Amino acid sequence: MKVRDPGNYAIAVVAITLVYQWPVVYLIGTRRWASNMAILVCLGLCLAYHLRHSRSRRHWGFSRRSLLPGLRLVGAFTVPAASAFLGAGYLLESLRWRDDPLPSFAFLLVWALAQQLALHTLVLRTLETRVSAPALAAGLVFALLHLPNPFLVPLTFLAGWTWCGIYRRHPHLLPLALSHAVGSFTILNSLPRGVTGGMRVGYSWFLL
Repeated sequence: MKVRDPGNYAIAVVAITLVYQWPVVYLIGTRRWASNMAILVCLGLCLAYHLRHSRSRRHWGFSRRSLLPGLRLVGAFTVPAASAFLGAGYLLESLRWRDDPLPSFAFLLVWALAQQLALHTLVLRTLETRVSAPALAAGLVFALLHLPNPFLVPLTFLAGWTWCGIYRRHPHLLPLALSHAVGSFTILNSLPRGVTGGMRVGYSWFLL
């Protein structure tokens, strides 16, 4: 069954994200209610698209037969990457573990799943009908949303490109969300703020 092109939804999600990250943060600063509103609107657009046009688990990004192959592929690069972050933290003497690691990881997993839903089922799916290298292009879009953080931009480009390549072969969001959450969790608990820029993006990066 052909899935309707989500181009307008993808453009809206990217536009709302950029508007929040730059003019909104510039005008009112980093307000939790504003960021939550932007997140909810973007998530609502993703759900609206799928409720209206998707008719199977695969279209939603949860192909049952893709789960285990996807886990194997993401493990092949997530484990070495997480180990590298931890090793760098050890060398920099910046390793630290939060008092509430499980709730923190659970939050990161949910947040990662929401981002992966938008990245793959809206952005990547839109680019698949428009460019010859959709995974690469989607990685560039993902990196664009992490400007101007010099640590996150190249990292999210490589990660986004890799995740999109895996998703095209094995369309299941959970392995990718786990990879995203594990990577974020190890970075937050191993690398110093001076390296990561506090994981801030958009105008908030200048407010450090």
